[in-house]
Amino acid sequence: MNEGPQLHARNIGYAISNVMSFNWNLTYQPVDSLFQDKNINYTDGSKWMNPPISLIPMMQVNRLYAAYVGINLPFRKLKIYTGLRVEKNLQSLDGFDENGAP
Repeated sequence: MNEGPQLHARNIGYAISNVMSFNWNLTYQPVDSLFQDKNINYTDGSKWMNPPISLIPMMQVNRLYAAYVGINLPFRKLKIYTGLRVEKNLQSLDGFDENGAP
């Protein structure tokens, strides 16, 4: 049950390039056509966005508890093997702002 090392995430996304000339019909397009090269531009499309705070500290923890019990049941000429598996998985991802606050 170790806590993982402190990680850093980079916040990257898409934003409207120019509000005045943006093609608002793009917002009704399916995702696979919305992010085509022709729609990523600085006039009527979207652009890559990288906010000034590009590294966001995070702490990641994953704990997996699992158990399995099996039994072999001979039934006349047939053999039945059955079992039960139980799992509990806890994942947490804690992010912090530029001041270190959660």
